[in-house]
Amino acid sequence: MTAAETRSLLDTAIHRAAVIPLPGRTHLEITGADRAAFLHNFCTNHIKGLSVGQGCEAFVTNIKGRILGHVLVYADSERLLLETVPGQATALLSHLDRYIITEDVQLADRSTEWTQLFISGSESEGVLKSTLGIPEFAPGAGVRIVPVGEGSVRRFSLGAVPGYSIVGPVD
Repeated sequence: MTAAETRSLLDTAIHRAAVIPLPGRTHLEITGADRAAFLHNFCTNHIKGLSVGQGCEAFVTNIKGRILGHVLVYADSERLLLETVPGQATALLSHLDRYIITEDVQLADRSTEWTQLFISGSESEGVLKSTLGIPEFAPGAGVRIVPVGEGSVRRFSLGAVPGYSIVGPVD
């Protein structure tokens, strides 16, 4: 890609709407009645305080406070969804799984079942509303998730530019 093409793509991703594939992202699903309290014990953010539709950034830490990974956590009605960089499923799942004793918590790796696109730019929410029919996200409401069919649209902005992830089944 030339410098001019890079500038053009960056301009589109800021001032209009650019769709960027995010292949191989790690997607974990945590279910069970104790899911929020359980995950809360391993994260640097207030997971127990998330309402359905809310999300947050967090670091997953070990019992000594050492960072094991940076995640985005989204609260769905029956589950918590964790999203992070590719290749982190095994490490995160094995760490969390070792502490499930009597808690009602089930862990699942959905990384090969789900795929993800990131749409960025000042016009991105309008594009999503017109193509997927999602409701508008409240301004300044932070990280959010909206179910769409078998997938979801997740708001997570990188810096001052609005950004949304579209996550759904690979097929």
